[in-house]
Amino acid sequence: MDIFAQKRPYDQHVTLNDWDIYLLDTKCGDIEPGYLTEAQLAWLQAELAHATPPGIIFMHHPLAGPALQHMRYSVLQNGEDLLRVIDHSSICAIFSGHTHFASSSVINGMLNVVADSTAYHIDCSNHHVHRIYDGTAYNVITLNGTSIGVEQRPLYLRKEVINTIQVPNTDFVDPQILFAAMAEQEERRETVK
Repeated sequence: MDIFAQKRPYDQHVTLNDWDIYLLDTKCGDIEPGYLTEAQLAWLQAELAHATPPGIIFMHHPLAGPALQHMRYSVLQNGEDLLRVIDHSSICAIFSGHTHFASSSVINGMLNVVADSTAYHIDCSNHHVHRIYDGTAYNVITLNGTSIGVEQRPLYLRKEVINTIQVPNTDFVDPQILFAAMAEQEERRETVK
């Protein structure tokens, strides 16, 4: 399977050791937040209609879980739509990244794990001034029967702040900005054809 030979989005469903793995492309043009189109959600719903437990979703942008309420400008903007599609399905966990710090939560009985970054770490404890550090970490996910284990493995974290990001508004992004970014992305894709 050559996922790079396909057109975007790079959504995939593969089976690995009796687990259904769904890879969802949440990129929304060239802007910060993520988004899943209606077509992507319909594809996932159709895939899940034939699925047997257990299932896992991997995507770049996380859901706006309890630990990420101050990061809503940066997460999956239509996470509620995704949750509706996967409600009562075989999905038992969602793994993502993007925020450059680790967090985990349970949403609707489903494990949600956000990995830290392999490039740099961001401290968002001050919701409006995010501090950036040189740092790298990764997660090890263990699937054992129908159980999931996650270990965070930090490799490096410097104590000096290398940059800061001012965040005036931490709420969800205006949908018109999302739709404009997706339209621009589609135009570029059509130009390449």
